[in-house]
Amino acid sequence: MKKLIILGIVMMTGCASAVGWGKKYEVVHKTSKTITIKYDSILSDMKDFAPVADAHCKEYGKEAIPDNGRNDSQANSVYGGIQTVTFHCE
Repeated sequence: MKKLIILGIVMMTGCASAVGWGKKYEVVHKTSKTITIKYDSILSDMKDFAPVADAHCKEYGKEAIPDNGRNDSQANSVYGGIQTVTFHCE
């Protein structure tokens, strides 16, 4: 019984966030023109990471605009709730 409980805890911990050790989102790429963020759609949404994109683009005197289908990088499902979104600095 004790082994079963430990196994359950380990399994739940592993599923908590595939983005990375408890992170709701992670910046995976950024340039002066774009910033790409990977996020767990179960644990977070745009309001959690949009300020990060805004701050990045403001460094270049621009505004962060989410890519609304201009290419295939918008909300690509990787595993379960893990998705990516690219913001363009315009």
